[in-house]
Amino acid sequence: AARRDGPDAVRRHLDAWARSEDPELRRAAAGGVALVEDHLEPLSKEFPVEVVEALARRPSAKHAARFVQALGDERAFTAARDALLRLGPEAVSPLVAAADDPETSGPALDVLGEIDAAGSRRALLAAVEREDVQVRYRAARALARHPERIEEEGLALVRRRLEKELDEAGKSAEPEWALERIFLFLSLLDPGPPFRKICLTLLSGEPAQRALAIELLDETLPAEWRTRGVAGSWSGSGYWGSAWAW
Repeated sequence: AARRDGPDAVRRHLDAWARSEDPELRRAAAGGVALVEDHLEPLSKEFPVEVVEALARRPSAKHAARFVQALGDERAFTAARDALLRLGPEAVSPLVAAADDPETSGPALDVLGEIDAAGSRRALLAAVEREDVQVRYRAARALARHPERIEEEGLALVRRRLEKELDEAGKSAEPEWALERIFLFLSLLDPGPPFRKICLTLLSGEPAQRALAIELLDETLPAEWRTRGVAGSWSGSGYWGSAWAW
C-alpha cells in the first residue's frame, strides 16, 4: 500500500508503527525514522543502531552530533563513520567536541583524519598539544593518514611536539611507548622513510633485527635527530643507551 499510495502513505504507516505496542513494528519504524522525525528520540532510545543506520542513508548536518556519538557503539560505527565522511567539513565541529569525551575521543580523531578540510587539520594539530598522551597519539596517527596535507605552520607545531617528546623520553616509565610516539612524529615531518617499520624492528627482542633497524636509522634519520638521540635526554636511560649507541 505504501508503494502504491506514495510517500504520504509511507509516513502514515511509519507513524502508526512507531506508536504500536508491537516492538517489531516499532523497529520497522526506526528503519524509516527520517520520514517520521517526531518519533526520533523515543525510537533512538529503543533502537539506536537502526536509527543511526536509517539516518545515515541520507545524512544531514543536523544529525552530525548523533553520528559522532554513535562512533562509540561498534554496532553503529560503520554507518556513523560513513555518514560523517559524507558530511565532510560539516562534521568537523561535533567531531572536535567529541575529542573531549573518553568514549568517542579516539574514533572521532580517526574520522577527522579522513576528512580533507582545513578545520579538521587544525583540530588534530591542536589535539597534538593536549595533555592526554593517548589523545596526542591518536591525533598524530590521524594526521599520519595524509601527512602531505600538513602546512608549514602545522609542521612547526609537530616539530615542537617532537622536541617535547624527546625531552620527556629519557624520564619515561614506558620507554617503548615513548619511542613509538617519537617515530610517529618523525613520520609526520618526513613521510618518506618507513619509520613505523623501523620502530617495530627496533623494539624487537632480536639483536640482529635491532641492529638492522639502527642501520636503517643511520641511513634515513637526519643528523640533528641522531645527535639529539645520543647526546640529549635519551642517554639518561639504559634503554636508550643500548638502543641508540651506534
